[in-house]
Amino acid sequence: MGYHAIALGGDAFNFGTDFIRNQIKTLKTPFLSASVHKGEAKELLGRPYLIKELGPVKVGILALTAPPRSQPQIQAEGSAPLAGIKKYLPTIKREANLIIVLSDLSEEENRSIISEFGDVQVILAARGKIPVENVNHAVIVSPDQKYLARLDLWVDHNGRLLRHDFKWICLSTDIVPDPDTEQFISQAYGAAVKDRAGQAGAKRKLSGHALEQDRDNGYVGADGCRNCHETEYRAWKGTRHYRAFDTLRDVRRHFYPDCVSCHTTGFGYPTGFQIGQTAGRLAGVECEVCHGPGRKHIFHPETSQLRRTVPASICLECHDKERNPDFEGQKELLFNRISHKALTQ
Repeated sequence: MGYHAIALGGDAFNFGTDFIRNQIKTLKTPFLSASVHKGEAKELLGRPYLIKELGPVKVGILALTAPPRSQPQIQAEGSAPLAGIKKYLPTIKREANLIIVLSDLSEEENRSIISEFGDVQVILAARGKIPVENVNHAVIVSPDQKYLARLDLWVDHNGRLLRHDFKWICLSTDIVPDPDTEQFISQAYGAAVKDRAGQAGAKRKLSGHALEQDRDNGYVGADGCRNCHETEYRAWKGTRHYRAFDTLRDVRRHFYPDCVSCHTTGFGYPTGFQIGQTAGRLAGVECEVCHGPGRKHIFHPETSQLRRTVPASICLECHDKERNPDFEGQKELLFNRISHKALTQ
């Protein structure tokens, strides 16, 4: 993809240091981290910094990594992650005009870097709630990891930052899919079907609600509700909830647990949707997502066995701030789209 460097981040350590070392040996792109080492030998896992000559400007790239709590053998250089920049910055300044820090540290620590080290002009941060922030003479960029962003920099011949421009890059239909990448993704999702352990680790939706906690209860599917609720069933088939699983299939995310959990019914429960299904029972947001598992209700058709009134907290399990940031403002409109009464009228 043309990367100049990869910064070691905290999440990478979930796979173990042997995995990281293998990636460093295998990939041609340099792995950087000036702030973490392994064991008593204090051997850095990656290179501390990289000097890249881009036209008339020499760019110094330094990476800072927060030590992972899950692996105590991985320790910070010196007494804290910022010790790494104190150690290597003087050398980088002699070789580079523009200094960029790839940071796995907190927002507060990133601001401290800008305040304490005046030669740092750009921080590309893995963490942070503000997409782009101007601090003194420098800029901190913290794009969400799910999105692609572009930062353009204008610098003079001395490497001094003159101005910058930040924007999101949307994955629109104008961007033609890459065949090799599509094949790789298909293979990865194919492997996910067989990875039962990975599927079991996915978070179950609505696990804090009483009906879902009842182990004697179970999912029966919308066809089981149809026998007594034909009108509501037909109304539901006209909603986007009915087609929710199709939207995953269209983009080939129907094997990805985090997506499947919101686009199907009962995923993660013994009687719920199972990865590997391509259609059929529970493939979509069916009646039992809103009203709870229906097996007990079928045997004893009492309203006490169901959620007759659906609180907004049920919706917020999937329509959270990340997926629907304006859910509260759109709540009435969205409820009308799925309301049995409104649809039958």
